[in-house]
Amino acid sequence: MRLPVIAVLALSANIAVPAQAFDVRGATVTLENRDNSELVLDQQHFTGDIELSFGAEFSLQLGVKNANYEEFGPGSFGSRGHEAHLIWRPQQVEGLALGAFVGEESFGNWWSFYGIEAKYQVAGFDAEAAIVDYNGPTEFSYSATHTTLELGYSFADRYRVFAGHTAYDEDGVGVWVTNTYVGGSARVYDGISIYGSFGTNDYDGGTDEDVVTLGLRYDFGGGVTFGQRSYTDLLPTN
Repeated sequence: MRLPVIAVLALSANIAVPAQAFDVRGATVTLENRDNSELVLDQQHFTGDIELSFGAEFSLQLGVKNANYEEFGPGSFGSRGHEAHLIWRPQQVEGLALGAFVGEESFGNWWSFYGIEAKYQVAGFDAEAAIVDYNGPTEFSYSATHTTLELGYSFADRYRVFAGHTAYDEDGVGVWVTNTYVGGSARVYDGISIYGSFGTNDYDGGTDEDVVTLGLRYDFGGGVTFGQRSYTDLLPTN
C-alpha cells in the first residue's frame, strides 16, 4: 500500500504546533547533468523543495524530483518522486537540526523510503548524515539500508567545498555498492550557485563507475535544510 507521504507529515506538523500559522523558511531548486564513464549515459536530474516553519523549533520540508536517463531516448525512462521531512531545531544546541522523513519514488512501480537525519553547522563547517530504509514493491526483492554522510566548508561568503560517502547495505547481500565524491560550489548571483562534483560508484565484485556532476542551484530565502533521500539522489546515474 502506498504511503500518503505529504499528507502524513503535514498532519504531524499541524498536530505538533496546532495554534501557529506557518511561514516560508526557504526554497531550493536544482538542475543537474550527471555523466557516467562506464555506462556511457547522461542523467538529467531536477529537484524542488520548500520548507515551511511552525515557530522557532519546527519546520516541514516538502520535495519533488524527476530524473531522466538520456541514452534510452527523450522521456523514455526515468524516475519521479516526492518526499517530506519533519524537522526539529533544539534551541539548546545552536546550528543543530534533526529530522525524520518519508518518501516514494517511481520507476514505473512505486518504491518507498523513510529514515532519520541530522545536520550541524558551526563557523563555516557543516555535516549532514542520514539513515534511509528503502523498499521495493512486492514483486521486487530489494530491501536495503542506505547510510550517507557529507562534510562541507563554506568560505568568503560565496564558496563551498564538500566531500561525501554513501553505502548501500541490501538485506541478505551486504554492502554491494558505495558512492564517494568530492566537489565544490560558487555563488554567482544572489541566490544562484553553480556546483560540480566527481565521484565513484564502487561495486562489490563489479566495475567501478566514475560520475561527473554539474549543476545549477537556486535558493530562495535561506534555502532548505536537508538534501533529498531517494535512490537516484543518493546513487547518481544508477
